[in-house]
Amino acid sequence: VLSVGTCEDFRLWPVTRQGLPTAVPLGLHDVHKSSGQDLRRWSTMNLEMNKRGYNDMESSRRSRISRTAILLSLAAAILLILITIIVVLNVVLPDDSSKSENRTGTYREYYSIPYYHRETTTPSDQLITIGIPKNGVIRTDMKPEKSIDNGMFNKDMYMGDMMGMDDKSKMVYNSPELRWPGGIIPYEMDSKLNCPHSPECQVILEAMEEYHDKTCIRFVPVTPEDTYKIKIIRDTKRSCWSYVGFQRQKYRSIGFQQVNLGEGCFFKGTVVHELGHTVGFWHEQNRNDRDKWIKIHWQNVHPNHVKNFKLVDEKTFPIIDDFDYRSVMMYGETAFSLDGKSLTIEPLKERIKLIPTYHKQGLSRQDIERISFMYKCS
Repeated sequence: VLSVGTCEDFRLWPVTRQGLPTAVPLGLHDVHKSSGQDLRRWSTMNLEMNKRGYNDMESSRRSRISRTAILLSLAAAILLILITIIVVLNVVLPDDSSKSENRTGTYREYYSIPYYHRETTTPSDQLITIGIPKNGVIRTDMKPEKSIDNGMFNKDMYMGDMMGMDDKSKMVYNSPELRWPGGIIPYEMDSKLNCPHSPECQVILEAMEEYHDKTCIRFVPVTPEDTYKIKIIRDTKRSCWSYVGFQRQKYRSIGFQQVNLGEGCFFKGTVVHELGHTVGFWHEQNRNDRDKWIKIHWQNVHPNHVKNFKLVDEKTFPIIDDFDYRSVMMYGETAFSLDGKSLTIEPLKERIKLIPTYHKQGLSRQDIERISFMYKCS
């Protein structure tokens, strides 16, 4: 670097690797005294120092880029993990039945009852597992054709598995007195069920837990203070059935109403279905508007079970949301068939398969929504 001035003031400043001059200047008279070899050596040294400085800056720049790339990779990995968790949660949660639109009325028109909390629910620690597969099937000799979906054991009952359904007691949806006060349902188990240690009892408790986890309905062990209850019995001569809604007015004298779980009933989905009747639900396929959603193949229906497809008038079973193919109260596509295999119920919506009750794992989203409004869950 040359500093402009008098001839005597000209200086040649060797440059350090930081680009700053060295402490000792070199005058022109010194340059004259210096050999050409020294000048070349100083020039080479300056070039090497500049090259090293450039390399250091380039290395620093690359290091910053590398750190930025690592941070971006970590952020992308965290985002991917969060997306995976959300997807998994959506799979585990209840099915993705879409919320209904164009409803003919509101839930609160029909379902308005105070909800009271009670702490004495069935404790989760009673849900010990005794060789129960996740699908709720506890015996290998249970035949699906003997399950609730074919209703072959309850020929004298209303729609296969519904008790106490005379003309005056069908108005469950429109009658607040037929809903359990506060959503609390005291229960007593039949001694034949050997609760809580038997596999059969475990399926019942798991079905109750389905309601506890997803609704404000509470099945609670009966106490001396309770004046009415459900009695869960095991009559193996008959299949699965339940009274519909809160029937205290009709059965006040005996103080309880029954839920029977007989042969072929110990599937989680089947028990959730029967408890759904206890809560106050009808079968989905009996809705007055069902022909817009499903087709009944009458030629395949067993003659003794034609009544199980009877339409229920809208006054008794108000239409307040869309048909729910996934409802636990909806039977499978071969229900009540002549041979247990022929199609009896065909969905009119594409890419929908009707799953048998005994294969279902619990309440659908619309089931939960209906209970929430029926019992005014907060």
